Amino acid sequence: MKKLLFFALLVMVSSTTFAQNTHYRQVLEEHQRAHREREFWEMEQRKGSSFSSSSSSSSSSSYRSRFELEYSLCATDDEKIKVCTNYIQSEPNNCLYYHYRGITYRNKGDYVRAIADFTEAIRLYPEWSDIYYARGLAYHSIGNYDRAIADFNEAIRLNPKMGHYYRHRGFAYEHKNELALARADYAKARELGY
Repeated sequence: MKKLLFFALLVMVSSTTFAQNTHYRQVLEEHQRAHREREFWEMEQRKGSSFSSSSSSSSSSSYRSRFELEYSLCATDDEKIKVCTNYIQSEPNNCLYYHYRGITYRNKGDYVRAIADFTEAIRLYPEWSDIYYARGLAYHSIGNYDRAIADFNEAIRLNPKMGHYYRHRGFAYEHKNELALARADYAKARELGY
């Protein structure tokens, strides 16, 4: 009886922990997505250009909303990739679709495709720091720390107020055993609240 009671308690605690971790991950992903979009739209306003070079601002805005809705309703990464690919085919000069597909490929562990999509997004919109950061994460994942550091450097040059850029560059420096540079980046990340 004690064993059964202990097992039931363990299952309840594990379920609660899993639910908390799942909720935390969902909140974190939503926060990161909102940050990427806010950064992108702030740059668009400063630049004074339309969202995509191939369409007007109003049609592009509704297209973006429809895309985000379809993307968020996808249950699997493969579905998300299909949605992104469909939008890329209809609006190939929109960096956001490549960015989202790259993130999805990276989440699946397909770093080669992720890097290719991030590179295309950078070609289309080289002023968006988060794309360099995302590509840097992919390079870091395959152990190409020099390329990761180069991308994190560019992300920091474009937006030096993002603590997580410094933190991940610090990780890359640490992997290269450049510990003084890593410590400096970790300190800067903490200073920026990350």
